[in-house]
Amino acid sequence: MTKKKAIRVGHRGAARRLISKIEEELEKETTQRDEIESLCETLKKKRDILSELDNEILEEIAEENMEAEIEDSDRYVLDIERILTKVRNSSSSKQKNKSNEISSNQNLNPNAADFVFINSTSTCNTPHPMQNNDMQYRSSMSATNSSIYHKLPKLNLPYFNGNLLNWQPFWDAYQSTIHDNHTLTDVQKFTYLQNQIQGIAAQCIAGLPLTSANYYQAVSILRERFGQNHKITNAYIQNLIDLPAPRSNADSLRNFSDRIECSIRGLESLGTNESTFGAILTPIIYNKLPSDVRKNITRDRGNDDWDIESLRTAIKREVCVQGAGQSTGPSNEDLEILPTASFIAETFPGKNRKQSRKKCLFCEESHHPNTCKNVKDVEKRIEIVKRRKVYNTRKWKVHS
Repeated sequence: MTKKKAIRVGHRGAARRLISKIEEELEKETTQRDEIESLCETLKKKRDILSELDNEILEEIAEENMEAEIEDSDRYVLDIERILTKVRNSSSSKQKNKSNEISSNQNLNPNAADFVFINSTSTCNTPHPMQNNDMQYRSSMSATNSSIYHKLPKLNLPYFNGNLLNWQPFWDAYQSTIHDNHTLTDVQKFTYLQNQIQGIAAQCIAGLPLTSANYYQAVSILRERFGQNHKITNAYIQNLIDLPAPRSNADSLRNFSDRIECSIRGLESLGTNESTFGAILTPIIYNKLPSDVRKNITRDRGNDDWDIESLRTAIKREVCVQGAGQSTGPSNEDLEILPTASFIAETFPGKNRKQSRKKCLFCEESHHPNTCKNVKDVEKRIEIVKRRKVYNTRKWKVHS
């Protein structure tokens, strides 16, 4: 390995000299384009050689030294990509100046035969080398012109612990940042992958040595275990089945509705048709709702013929109604007037008084009849009062 590192040092020195030579050519007023292209081709070959050496060295060093080795390798890769991007931008800048001259001569005629589209990021001549110290360059792997990226905040990748519901967000972020990043070697990608998985996901690939060949085997194992659509679909449906029933208030219903929407959006993102899961989930979700909520949404709809879409809409509407009925201040229970006898006997309300509160006249639960939310219908309240022969009704609100 010592010999490989010595060989790499020699190639790195040659790469630095090529970078300096290219920068000198770019600063000249009359640049020989063929000379620069020849230097760039040689630099690309050096980049490929260094990439192979970095890969071989990473497979042989100890794991505790890998992070420093990767950072050192990335620094040289970034320097090479920076100068190659600078050469391309210099060419684009000259092309734009030529296009501007053509447009000026033709009085900005949009039908001009020589009209050329130029990438909007190349708006000036080649930057001075001193200005490049505060900028980070990144080459584009597509056929379009490369873009210049300023320094961005550190990107934190999500972790994956084996929960099927979290696989797709994890893989999408990891794939776009690491897996499809052609500037990273397979060993570097494997190192990132091992750092981002935990729990049973880490156990699945625990026996694979850190080599280039094993990286794709590790990805294949994880996709087979956690990335199959039918497994994720079943997990979303089971998550909906296991949802705890909500209480009859706005906050609980809103949380219940949000969790339903989250799972159904996940199913839709997998391409699962609503007709596939709707018939199963509709009665399950409906029966989880409190009885008074079921009555309210059925009364508004006019019948009990539900599908998953109409049920979701009805629950959201009920959340809005419940939220509109909530008071932003203290509840009536907290503002009850204390009897004078409490001051005389020096007994003030506390936990004991709240526990000994009389039952509600209408639903027999522990709250004041004026704040009863279980029996809201006026006719039903009057019927209860008559049946129980409670004639001193001035103390309670019979109206809703």
